[in-house]
Amino acid sequence: MSVLGKTTREEAKKPAGWKKMLLPGYLLFSAIFIIYSLYTYFGGVVYQAGVNQGISSAVVQLMQQTGSKCEPVALTAGDQQVDVINIACLQQQDPATAAQVAPAPLDAMDSEETPAEGQ
Repeated sequence: MSVLGKTTREEAKKPAGWKKMLLPGYLLFSAIFIIYSLYTYFGGVVYQAGVNQGISSAVVQLMQQTGSKCEPVALTAGDQQVDVINIACLQQQDPATAAQVAPAPLDAMDSEETPAEGQ
């Protein structure tokens, strides 16, 4: 033995205890968990912000296209297509043309009797 205490040979013979391995393992697990949590949180936030921005951009673009001209604008999603027109353009038409285009009110259709009901 040396004057200062145990020698390095005596310390090297002693096996490492499980308590000394617990702290580095805990720190590694905690760091991995925190990084994973931050990654999933910010990934969700960025994804949602992108979705919101895309929806807003599509609506603004649709409003610009339908508001500037009185022609139908074709919207396509997959294999479905819909034509959209600004309703202000329909209201500006002359009354004779508008009467031909406008559908019958639902109240008038409900009040009509069919031949089976009258008998």
